[in-house]
Amino acid sequence: MGQYYKICNLDKKEVINPHGLGSGLKLWEQIASYPGTGAALIVLLACSNGRGGGDLKYHPMVGRWAGDRIAVVGDYAEDGDLPEEFAAGSIYKNSEGWLDITSSVAEVLEKELSLRFIGTGWKDVLTYDTKLYWGGDSPVASEAYAKFIEWENSLGADVYDEVEALINWIVDSGLDVALAPWEIIAKPLIFSRTPKEIVADLLDIREGKLTLLGRSHFYIDRH
Repeated sequence: MGQYYKICNLDKKEVINPHGLGSGLKLWEQIASYPGTGAALIVLLACSNGRGGGDLKYHPMVGRWAGDRIAVVGDYAEDGDLPEEFAAGSIYKNSEGWLDITSSVAEVLEKELSLRFIGTGWKDVLTYDTKLYWGGDSPVASEAYAKFIEWENSLGADVYDEVEALINWIVDSGLDVALAPWEIIAKPLIFSRTPKEIVADLLDIREGKLTLLGRSHFYIDRH
């Protein structure tokens, strides 16, 4: 199995959970995520914020960890990975009882970068570009995207993979020219179409049994 990492403050006994910042727990996932744990560390470690142009707005999280001893610790860590005093092999497990400041750091990133972390557990990042892709800044588009993520997270792995493949097929085939992805999937949820019905429609689109005729919802035209 892969190794999972947390960002740990060894002095303050505080921790960042990457899932709360829209990132996976593996090292590669963390360096590939935006804004992720890297941006969170910049916020926490800054030691002279507020003295020049381009600095961040005041928030108690900015500079909170400046000067502290910080470690990126995996669940496979062994005591010899850090100086003996830290007992590195126990940090990952022990950090479950430390203060989790992820949501507080997320507030800074949301305000400074004009984005939102939505959902529970492994959160999704709603950025400006994402909102454009899902239909713009309108309240309906935001609700649609949130509904889509909520629905997607509730699917079993087999159904999730099937839906992802179908969405990719629709986008690759050019059908998204008439209907934005949020309209294809999420907007019907708002108008009371069930996930089962939507999956059935997607399958029928791929097989040529169903034609999309409208922008507001599915108009069924079976051949």
